[in-house]
Amino acid sequence: CEANNFLGLPSHVIDRIKQEQKKQAKAKKQGPPKAPLPRVFCHICGQTTPCESFGFHARKCIFKFESAESAKEDPEERRTLPPPPSKSWGSSAFSIEQYNDEALRIFNTQSCVSCPVCQRTFANEVAQLKHMTSCCPDRTKDLLLVRDTEPVPVDLATASTPVRVCCYLCGQRPGISSHRHHFAKCKAIWEGREAKKGPHSRRQVPDPPKAPFPTVAEHGPALRRYNKQAEHI
Repeated sequence: CEANNFLGLPSHVIDRIKQEQKKQAKAKKQGPPKAPLPRVFCHICGQTTPCESFGFHARKCIFKFESAESAKEDPEERRTLPPPPSKSWGSSAFSIEQYNDEALRIFNTQSCVSCPVCQRTFANEVAQLKHMTSCCPDRTKDLLLVRDTEPVPVDLATASTPVRVCCYLCGQRPGISSHRHHFAKCKAIWEGREAKKGPHSRRQVPDPPKAPFPTVAEHGPALRRYNKQAEHI
């Protein structure tokens, strides 16, 4: 009977019909598709994560936040870790939707950083610094944001503003005195993330900029030359 139904059809069409019939039979055995796992909003970085892996994500996010703040030379520039929502999303009186609403409020009011001129908010300081280079270059305190029009000699040893070096792996700007610790930690995070991928999709750690690393005895042009190459890696 089944052979009569396929009578006169090309062989490749018959094979495709049989494959579709097998898929339909398999779908009936498996039943309706499972509902996706609910996602939890992170009050630190603003990303959403499946509820089963949120604990791991939260610990990693806290570590990254505290490491980035501790790398700042000026204690006044360091931010405190934003507090989590008042109740856990696992409690019966506090649903995931309520938890996410409170986490979003904390993220917008305490985790985000804003531009001092236009008050636009950003999820992290890297995006804020990129915005401030065009919005208010004269208001930035970072020597690395000075435009390359007319380089002004600046003695890094006696500079009154924080001197930062661009990390060619993550784009953050640690202080020149703590750059070795930051780069070593950043390299470990890179290698750990790539180790979880397949052998053919893993990326090697990028090579550092070809420009020599500036020392405290050098001036602004060498520092800007190094950071300009680091930003394009």
